[in-house]
Amino acid sequence: MAIENPAGNGNNAGNHNKSSDALPIFYDWLMKHAGASGQWNHPDYMTDNFNNYAYRTDGRDKGMNILEMHNYGSWLWKGILDYESSYILALDTGWHVMPAANSDTHSPNWISGYEPRTVLLAPSLTRADLYGAMSACRGYATLDKNLHVSYSLNGQVMGSTLSPASIYTASIHIQDPDNTPNDAITLVEIVSDGGKVVASIPAHSNMVDWTVTLTSGTAHYFYLRVSTESNVSGGPGLTAWTAPVWTGR
Repeated sequence: MAIENPAGNGNNAGNHNKSSDALPIFYDWLMKHAGASGQWNHPDYMTDNFNNYAYRTDGRDKGMNILEMHNYGSWLWKGILDYESSYILALDTGWHVMPAANSDTHSPNWISGYEPRTVLLAPSLTRADLYGAMSACRGYATLDKNLHVSYSLNGQVMGSTLSPASIYTASIHIQDPDNTPNDAITLVEIVSDGGKVVASIPAHSNMVDWTVTLTSGTAHYFYLRVSTESNVSGGPGLTAWTAPVWTGR
């Protein structure tokens, strides 16, 4: 279930005209549907980050699992929109969400004709396993359709919640099987609260293996950000973002 602009005519949530009414009502409605998974679409386009992600409760948090990190080629603007600042705001507000990369082209080739992908870590392609991965935030957004990203913290995969600690070991494996210069990985970063980069490593290869120790007694989450020589827009830049591992604070 995706939501775009509940502040409009209210069609997304019980025919209420005000976002202050519609959003919490929608979240509560979603909670009543076991196994449902909600996604926020283009959060700062025609909206105010959904009232800056207000109205969070633990129950509502279980229903909203995904946030659009990247939007490519909408028929409205024929361009590219990135929402990492919105992603960070949602995480800092306490929501447990994973990023998504979408082709918003309104044409029948939105998958085959474009590179962006939302990758789910699931044991199989059954509906149950895919919904389970979304609900658990096990996944990442990538602008390179076959970029492989593996990220764990203290042995727990992206989307997990740890018991609070002060020392964490991040284990990272990234690979692009095309092995072409345009797909070379140039930078890997670990991002924490407030969008702060707490560790990074430059690279000039199609494969990166990196193990790093992080020390923090206050961090709530750590996610991975990957840059390559060429992203979907044809220039160097950010290419992939993972779900966090949460520290349990």
